Amino acid sequence: RYRSHGIVRDKNFFIDNSHGIDEKGEKKPWYYEISEISLNFRASEINCALGLSQLLKLEKFINRRKEIANYYEKLLRPLSPIIKPIKKVKDCNSSWHLYPILIDFESLGFNKEKFMKQLSKSGINTQVHYIPLHIQPYWKDYYLDLDLNFEGANAYYHKCLSLPIYPSLVNEDIERIVEEISKKINK
Repeated sequence: RYRSHGIVRDKNFFIDNSHGIDEKGEKKPWYYEISEISLNFRASEINCALGLSQLLKLEKFINRRKEIANYYEKLLRPLSPIIKPIKKVKDCNSSWHLYPILIDFESLGFNKEKFMKQLSKSGINTQVHYIPLHIQPYWKDYYLDLDLNFEGANAYYHKCLSLPIYPSLVNEDIERIVEEISKKINK
């Protein structure tokens, strides 16, 4: 845990099950806890050398990610207002290391967990970025005397889902991802 931001993904070591365990006692696929303040010591020398070689391709990678983000936005537009891409900020030059969308699960009548599991069965792995810090055990303990309720962070957390995005993702894969999402929300 110390070398990986203090992150715990094993439900047997969770401190607070109220956010990460569903009504059947199963771990929610995206959930993790930060149980202590820690660091990130995961890069080895060989990984750093590879990273330096990748920097030479950085502009190409970023440009492809921008193309993917634009294509996702175009394909997802007809699924609004149930599915909404994150709004682009004017004059912001994002590298699109993530592609989060907002989903109105309440209108769909099912939850994020079910949606993620259905997509996973179709070969589409999604993730949640990020779990708000104020519900992480460490921060809850650290600020025990404060009544923290960040409504905006909570609202975002309940709706957000990150779609696959990486430079080698091809347009046909993006089309299939959006097609599967469309099928799942139109059931």
